[in-house]
Amino acid sequence: MSRLRFSIVNYNESMVKNRPKEMHLHDQSPPKIVWDDGAILVYSAFDLRMACPCAACRDEMTGVKTLREQDVARDIKIVESRPVGRYGQNLVFSDGHASGIYVNDLLRGLGK
Repeated sequence: MSRLRFSIVNYNESMVKNRPKEMHLHDQSPPKIVWDDGAILVYSAFDLRMACPCAACRDEMTGVKTLREQDVARDIKIVESRPVGRYGQNLVFSDGHASGIYVNDLLRGLGK
């Protein structure tokens, strides 16, 4: 069983093109990520929460977003950022939501 998990992790890591060098999603305002190519991107906690890829925020079959803007406070914050392998982050928000895994490529695309 552990070999299967190891293979899945290796597969996920090999699919990601972007790698963060420094993560400042919960310890700086505005949240930011310094990427391995030197790009520094700034993030909105609200936009990240709205982009959550988890099954509670998106229809599992279609991928269509089910989370509504009126259900998320505009002043939401990221209270913790936990690495998931070398391919993503699990973000914990001030509203208690913590089930989304944001792959690095998704995070790169959401930054400004």
